[in-house]
Amino acid sequence: MRSDLRLSSIIGVTVWSQGHIVMKPILFLLFLLSAVYTALVLIPAANDLLWPAVTVAAELWPYFIALNVLGLLLSLFKWRLLALVFLLGLGVSSWPMLSVPSLNQSMAAQWDAQGFRQPVDEAPEIADLLESSFTDFYSPRMTPQTLNMGMAFYPPPPSSNTLAPIIIHIHGGAWQFGSAADNRAALSRLANQGYAVFSVAYRFAPQFTFPAQLEDVQSALTWIHDNANSYQADSSRIALIGRSAGAQLAMLAAYTSEIPVRGVVSYYGPTELAAMYEDPPVHDPMDIRDKLVDLLGGTPADIPELYAQASPTSSLRNRLPPTLQITGARDIIVKARFPREWHETLVNYGESSLLLEIPWSFHAFDAVYFAPGNQLAKFHLDRFLNEVMN
Repeated sequence: MRSDLRLSSIIGVTVWSQGHIVMKPILFLLFLLSAVYTALVLIPAANDLLWPAVTVAAELWPYFIALNVLGLLLSLFKWRLLALVFLLGLGVSSWPMLSVPSLNQSMAAQWDAQGFRQPVDEAPEIADLLESSFTDFYSPRMTPQTLNMGMAFYPPPPSSNTLAPIIIHIHGGAWQFGSAADNRAALSRLANQGYAVFSVAYRFAPQFTFPAQLEDVQSALTWIHDNANSYQADSSRIALIGRSAGAQLAMLAAYTSEIPVRGVVSYYGPTELAAMYEDPPVHDPMDIRDKLVDLLGGTPADIPELYAQASPTSSLRNRLPPTLQITGARDIIVKARFPREWHETLVNYGESSLLLEIPWSFHAFDAVYFAPGNQLAKFHLDRFLNEVMN
């Protein structure tokens, strides 16, 4: 009997010891991930290597809520000092979740103030964002057709009854790189929703200075308008979408075009280039001033008229197309104050404007396709396009 008890004790101690041996590397890995995540989110990205990591980390907060909860529970059994790290990580990863209700209220108030006609579905709540972050990984990617001037075309599903509304997309890349084939997942999704999607290429700085880029977008807009019927597309229903540098071009083209444009969507686009030059980020991974000089051929002191011509804010007039700006409040490339100021200017001038400012997001946040920031952006983009295209 005593030997049986002794054997059971030995087995119990062995299992307990082995469990701790297994748990130790798991807990260390969780600790390392939590510490790195917390550092990335809290410490500004000082160079172009850290900036993408910071952008991605900020969007993965649902995963780090789960990670820090697990680490906290495991650390309570042993190595309790690690619980402090997991508590800090849990606080950092949870605060975006707490900002969602006020963000939804802000967008609902803006929507109501515009007097838009379309009924509005409920915006994604916290539970919806958490669920989609763990489930919405895959979006079908179409292979676009290559058209005139290097454009990429994403056709809508076949329909014999109606012509499809047109979306013209202008890619980002600091005016120096990028491709009409960028953002395939996002553009394929819009095509599958029934839009005829044309993604536009343009000449790059510094080899070609502004307004060459805008001229290319305007030429593409004219060609698409004139040839729309050949692609079962409706030339009377056109909206422009741009990302970063492409958003600046999209706004300029929409605001100055003689072809009627139903709306324009700017993802973190520059609006006031001289002010952007004078107020660069403290930590500037993109060398904003150099990029602007490459684009325009000089500083604002040298060529103030060209900086004004290249700024969407200089196109303020009555009856502009409705504008939706989507930006991250923590964007260090195009500071959030610029789209915020442009939104306020448009509203005060009596023009239709919406601003989705995602509190936790950085520049190019939508590259993390399945994350909460992009889930919110997709919802409000769809709602806006449904309004202006119908």
